[in-house]
Amino acid sequence: MRKFGLAVAVCALVSLMDAKPAHALTGNDLFSACQYGRPVSKDVCYGYVVGALAQISAGIQKAKRDGTDYPWDICISNEYSYKQYVELFTEYLRDNKAKRHIDASWLFLSAMEDAVPCN
Repeated sequence: MRKFGLAVAVCALVSLMDAKPAHALTGNDLFSACQYGRPVSKDVCYGYVVGALAQISAGIQKAKRDGTDYPWDICISNEYSYKQYVELFTEYLRDNKAKRHIDASWLFLSAMEDAVPCN
């Protein structure tokens, strides 16, 4: 009975979800969120950057554990605050207007590779 209830709940949730295909955020989406002073927008921007930095850190740790190289030349440092990483990303997006239509994750990796390379 419990499994049936869970299945019904999942079906109800799925039916409430938007039917549009999911797509990744673009640089335009995040530039807009990072640039303007609206609290919700700033929170989206900050949250994206914090999450992306966590993913990079996890990827670097996994590569070290597996004895492989991390594919991006990025060295996350405690010398920078999250706010500074947001500023670095926003600056990169501002300076690379022609690339802003690209998936934000690629742009974030490129921005960090430019701003905080290991070499």
